[in-house]
Amino acid sequence: LPNAISVVSDTGFNAWSTGNGGRNNARKVLVIMTDGSNELWPTSGHPLGGGATAAWDSEVVSRANALKLGADGAGGTADDVEIYVIGFYCTPYAAGSWCSSALASASPHGCPGPAMPAGASATDNLLRNVSSSTPGTCDHYFPIKKSEDLPALFRTLAGSIARGRLTQ
Repeated sequence: LPNAISVVSDTGFNAWSTGNGGRNNARKVLVIMTDGSNELWPTSGHPLGGGATAAWDSEVVSRANALKLGADGAGGTADDVEIYVIGFYCTPYAAGSWCSSALASASPHGCPGPAMPAGASATDNLLRNVSSSTPGTCDHYFPIKKSEDLPALFRTLAGSIARGRLTQ
């Protein structure tokens, strides 16, 4: 996940800046789709072990928060970035397993929504924090089962983006 964000905001390069062919006055949206599990590709498992997963989680939230502010580092300006996160999970939820979303297992999911549902897993809370969800809500976080209809989700997401709160 940290790499997904660094691709668009590496030091000295901002994918949306006018210096790189972008438009600073245009609305910017990043959609991240993940299974929420930290792993080293192409092998499985976390390469550092121990508490390193927590370090990756902290890093992705930090990078997401910086990216949300845009290249100028100030909120409420034309270069802000709105982040939507799709959690695409195996189910049923089981703590400590690859099926790491309690909300994807719930029916109905509760997210996106006006309040973060009770019983969210650590992964749900992490990805909600990466997203641009309004405090206390999960309006930019979409936890779904791998068996669900992706075209329907993409239509819902497109509607959310079209109604997004960024006005610049």
